[in-house]
Amino acid sequence: MNWRGILSVLCMLTLAVIGLSYRWQPLESANVAAIYTQDPDMQIAFPFLEHFDETGKLAWQITGEQLRQFEANDYAEIDQPRAVMPQTNPDTTQLVTTENPWHARAKTAALQKKAQIVDLIGDAQIWNFDTSINSQTLRLYLERQFVETNKAVTIRDHSSVAQALGMQADLINETLFLRAQVKEIHDVATHPQS
Repeated sequence: MNWRGILSVLCMLTLAVIGLSYRWQPLESANVAAIYTQDPDMQIAFPFLEHFDETGKLAWQITGEQLRQFEANDYAEIDQPRAVMPQTNPDTTQLVTTENPWHARAKTAALQKKAQIVDLIGDAQIWNFDTSINSQTLRLYLERQFVETNKAVTIRDHSSVAQALGMQADLINETLFLRAQVKEIHDVATHPQS
């Protein structure tokens, strides 16, 4: 009897069964779950957060219904967050426009304060007068005014609707990169014939 062969097959079957039964947790949900098990260091009802750039101009503003602060992790959770970001050019710190600022909302937000990163979770939406971006989760880099997701996303503007799996958006330059499975529908205006 070939014991080495049998032992090798048993080891491979054991590893296969263990590998099939183990589920990997995405990094972001693992971090959120670990923080949820802690009690917050501080809670604020109806928070109003503002950040100004080095020239004194408003860079972003976030409000919500409830904020829970976790000091050890430099992390905060905000229920029903709403954000406003005037469009600024980070190279010149000049305000591009205050007439068409970007807005954001979701069911919950996870704010990494030092990194100025906000994870919008649950019916996340970012919009301005021209465009809206919708997904279940969106990661917003406040300082760079940059948004990304690896989830399904829908982008609407006045003449088209695009759907994709994954997206990166530069809000300052208003450019989008749709990663995969892109579908787009354009609405062509019809003009009556004279």
